[in-house]
Amino acid sequence: MELISLRATFGCLDDATLSLAPGCNVLHLPNGAGKSTWTAFLMAMFYGVDSAERAKGGQLPVRKKYAPWTGKPMAGTVRLRHAGRELILQRTSEGGRPMAVFQAYDAQTGQAVEELTGVNCGQVLLGVERAVFERTALLRGGQLAVDEEAQLLRRLQNLAATGRESDSAQEAAQQLKAWKNRCRYHAGGLIPETEAAISDCRARLSQLEALERERAALTEKLRENEAAAQAQCSAAQAEAAQAARRAREAATAAADGPEEGELRRLLQALREARDVAAVPPPAAAGLQGDALEEKAREAVARLQKPLPAPAWQLPLGLALLTAGLALIFAGRILPGALLTAAGGAGVGWGLWALMRRKKEKRARQAILTHWQADSAEAISARAAQCRDDHRRLWAGEVLLEELRAYDPAVQNLADAEALLMGLAGRRETAAQAQAAQQEAEARRWQAEAQAAQSAQGLRLALAACSGRIEALGGSDGCRARLEELENRRAVLLRRERALALALQALEEAGKTLSASYGPRLQELTGRMLRALTGGEYDALTLEGGRLTAVRQAKTGLLRPLAALSRGTEDQLYLALRLALTELLLPPDVPLLLDDALLTFDEWRTAAALTCLSQTKRQVLLFTCRKLEDNL
Repeated sequence: MELISLRATFGCLDDATLSLAPGCNVLHLPNGAGKSTWTAFLMAMFYGVDSAERAKGGQLPVRKKYAPWTGKPMAGTVRLRHAGRELILQRTSEGGRPMAVFQAYDAQTGQAVEELTGVNCGQVLLGVERAVFERTALLRGGQLAVDEEAQLLRRLQNLAATGRESDSAQEAAQQLKAWKNRCRYHAGGLIPETEAAISDCRARLSQLEALERERAALTEKLRENEAAAQAQCSAAQAEAAQAARRAREAATAAADGPEEGELRRLLQALREARDVAAVPPPAAAGLQGDALEEKAREAVARLQKPLPAPAWQLPLGLALLTAGLALIFAGRILPGALLTAAGGAGVGWGLWALMRRKKEKRARQAILTHWQADSAEAISARAAQCRDDHRRLWAGEVLLEELRAYDPAVQNLADAEALLMGLAGRRETAAQAQAAQQEAEARRWQAEAQAAQSAQGLRLALAACSGRIEALGGSDGCRARLEELENRRAVLLRRERALALALQALEEAGKTLSASYGPRLQELTGRMLRALTGGEYDALTLEGGRLTAVRQAKTGLLRPLAALSRGTEDQLYLALRLALTELLLPPDVPLLLDDALLTFDEWRTAAALTCLSQTKRQVLLFTCRKLEDNL
């Protein structure tokens, strides 16, 4: 490929043009004239501008760093020769996406080149990825060192080991290792994940089986509970119906008697009638009302009168009689006879008074006996009792007359008591039957409520258990999932063993190829190093794609990079870059050098220009120094 001309609106370049020739183009531009901008422009034309790039390490992204200073949209055109055709590449910006619109067409016919797109343009024309091109064919001053970028290292190892840029053993090993790590890496990977899933699935299956047993037990318990509740409710309903029947019968029987208040009155009247004394006192016989009260008042009045005075005449008469007899015996006949006569009279009077007092006492005792009392107050009480007894007897007769309305056979208080006790018993029986009915109804409602509550609790528990089973997916699905996971684990274990065997075989094959690792790169780099250093250094040492030491031609000693000057170090890296370009890039891909020879002295600058002129590639050497005299 050969670049013919460039036209750019990019950074400090405002519709600037640059014409190029085959071979080595030394482009002398002062500082700030756009040397680095032209190289960045070419990279943008071939590989595009990443609109998602962000600032990193203090470096602005391309879309910001090279935004046109004039404020115009970023755009550019490249004319080039490739595969016998002259092509024109164009990129413009659209919708805030710099250099996003790409066109490629034939300069002669104007027809679009369909195989080129904004994505694959650099890969197709330059033959390598952007990262490989930047680390080989794009040389910037101070950035000549080669790092271990993955794509570049892969190509180096492919070339050193197999002579081709494809079929990388390392890539295959990395892929196999990635697949093996995907199966298992420490505690991660598909196998541990599958085993964890199996463990979880088994735990879930165990939980599901326990829940299903619990559901079966709850279902059976609910069935038994419903049967027992139905039997209990039926028994309670039968008991309530029987109690209701008895209550109706008792109420019907009690309806023939008096009301409850009337019954209480009749019973009270019966009790009062039964309180009549069995035998009234003789004094009250045949008397009642006012006559009884009058006779009682007379008896009380006589008893309350004072008794006759005591017979004091008797002792006096005896004394006089004794004195008269004594006088008579003494011969005093007349005084003695007078005293004796007086004494006899006193004794007679005294005896009469004594007899009257005793008679009064007997009369009063007869009154008490007749009234069957022991005092005047008791006579008043007996009279009051007799009066009350007469009233109660009358009330009893009235009661008997009233009760004959319920039973004509009632003749006396005994019959009345039997009738009232029967009526009271029927009412009590009705009340008890009513209470029994209410209790039976309460037991029926309680039994139904308890049955409903118990059934509701069991249904809720059963629903919760079924919900948990449904949430866990069911045991059948869990068993199927467990079988699937176990099969998957078996497949992954076989795959892991196969990958381990493949890695082992690849490692053994790699050891066989390691003996030839890097000879081509080292031979080509050593030849270019001799040309750049005038034969002072003729070989270098590479480890893992990195330059570690250089051999001095005169002594054959290896010198570490830290022992070299900056200019010599840059010459070593330039030799390595040119060797990498020869090995990795197609032979017609141009080289871009942006002040890559700043640290070279005059003699070694001439040697570098000679090497660049002898290469078959087109070279674009941007420099701030005049180098024409060194050509």
